[in-house]
Amino acid sequence: MSGLDAEVIGLRDEVARLQSRLADAAAHREQDRQAAVAEQDRLTFELGHRIKNTLSMVQALASQTLRGEDTKEAALETFSGRIIALARASDAILKDSWTTTAIGAVTRNVLAPFAHPARALTVDGPEVAISANGALALAMALYELAVNAQRHGAWSRAEGRVAVRWTLDQTVEDGILTWAWTETGMSQLEAPAKYRFGLRLTEQSLKSAFGRDVSLDFASDGFICRAQAAVSVLTA
Repeated sequence: MSGLDAEVIGLRDEVARLQSRLADAAAHREQDRQAAVAEQDRLTFELGHRIKNTLSMVQALASQTLRGEDTKEAALETFSGRIIALARASDAILKDSWTTTAIGAVTRNVLAPFAHPARALTVDGPEVAISANGALALAMALYELAVNAQRHGAWSRAEGRVAVRWTLDQTVEDGILTWAWTETGMSQLEAPAKYRFGLRLTEQSLKSAFGRDVSLDFASDGFICRAQAAVSVLTA
């Protein structure tokens, strides 16, 4: 074989290798494109699902709020506050994956409007994920608890304190989250003979977020709302 033939064969092999690389690159680009389209479809579906759930929740809140307040002005104020709480929870969801967010982020976002130098508030707990639907339900519970504390509970008294804490027990299979809203620094507190709508909504919302293990307990010097759930329930 002459040197020229060898050179031609070498060039031909190099062209074949380049063609193979180009084909591989094109295949990878197509795979990336298909993955991007699939992700876009997933996000579009998730967004549509989230919008439907949120609108259903807004509709229910509007109906309940109008029945639960004495005046149109009071109903409008309460309804606006509840919508803002949902919006703040949605902000936390959108900053994450659209499907889950952190309990801490939801808690801090929703309670931010209630922050005041004269109000004692502690928020503490590990980073734990909660589903988007659970986050919206938790937001409603937090808003109702904060409003109740402001009108009737700890924040209506100079010495009152509110603490929102959650812990994660990882010594058991699946992990157990214990969440609590605690109000202290009150005296002669009496449990209501009948739960107001806000407390009923709190209980219902926490059950939506955490499951059935929810309790609201009144004592002479304070109030505590507890919930417990397996970690798998939180993101289901």
